[in-house]
Amino acid sequence: MDRIVSISDLINPKERRRILEVLSHYSIIPEKVEKIRSVYKVKCGNRYYCLKKTKNGDKKAKKGMYLVEYLKSNGFYNVAEYIKTEEGREYFKTQKNTYYLMEWIDGRECDVENFEELKTAVKMLAEFHIKSKGFSPEGVRVESNIKNWPVMLQTCKKDLDLFKHLIERKKVQTSFDIDYYSYIEKFKSSMDTAIDLLKKSNYMIVSSRAKNEKCICHDSFYYQNILFDPNNNVYLIDLDSTIYDIHVYDLAKFIRRILYKKIYCWNFEIARKLIDVYCSVNPLSIEDYEILLAFIIFPHKYWKLGRKRYIKKKKWSEDKYLKKLRKLVRYIDRQQHFINCFIDYYKINM
Repeated sequence: MDRIVSISDLINPKERRRILEVLSHYSIIPEKVEKIRSVYKVKCGNRYYCLKKTKNGDKKAKKGMYLVEYLKSNGFYNVAEYIKTEEGREYFKTQKNTYYLMEWIDGRECDVENFEELKTAVKMLAEFHIKSKGFSPEGVRVESNIKNWPVMLQTCKKDLDLFKHLIERKKVQTSFDIDYYSYIEKFKSSMDTAIDLLKKSNYMIVSSRAKNEKCICHDSFYYQNILFDPNNNVYLIDLDSTIYDIHVYDLAKFIRRILYKKIYCWNFEIARKLIDVYCSVNPLSIEDYEILLAFIIFPHKYWKLGRKRYIKKKKWSEDKYLKKLRKLVRYIDRQQHFINCFIDYYKINM
């Protein structure tokens, strides 16, 4: 096999030997292998496969394969098929890593500037939430993210006080320190609004129901994991990181990322239309709307940026830190208008 397979120059000799060893355990005859981001694209005749590598043992491979089987049994086919080894295993394990093979979806990433594609993606998300509910594979643990979110968000708020204290103690403050500090109280106020929404909602009832019903969230529902093929069929990939959580968390994270794009800049109508599409498939309750708003407006990226700077001390340039901060704060006034519109439209009591 080694003599006839074309291997990308981006793959070093040691890695090449390992890939060929792994592929020899599958019923395919590879002709070409190239590395794309963190995966390998394998050509076999007129078919293509995706070879993935993980250091987290066999759990991801098994969970992903079992979930695909569960989804297809429930009529959800917008996923890639997992391929078993010749020995009938879900994966092939080396001394350090676990490899697993899937069919390659011939498609492109969702275009975030194409609103029709965003609506198609959100509709698929709603269908995925319905069809994946109740997934409980035997012998495979699915991580749960159903936490006491009000307490978790309160902890994030306390982190901002820590960042504030660390900046005040610095003898020499950088431009980023000064700018980040100037927005701390403003974002703490946004956190308070989100926390109050969760406290006033029936969050504990909603989360308990999600736990009992075994509600699955993709947890990485971003444009990179939403593919459109040449016939405009949409697919959802990267199912090996799914978790148990309340469904609106997936929806909120997706909408929040979209609203930060310059083309949408926290336009309430954009969020409303996406929520309408979702609800046409998987209706939301008034409690869901309250929790959804809390997750959308919580300044997660601002908090995360502070952690990278003052806790993890990530070695980014000052310019990179400033650029990321400015992208976060440029729509801060529009965010308040968004909150007001959301509360009025969905008749949320504050």
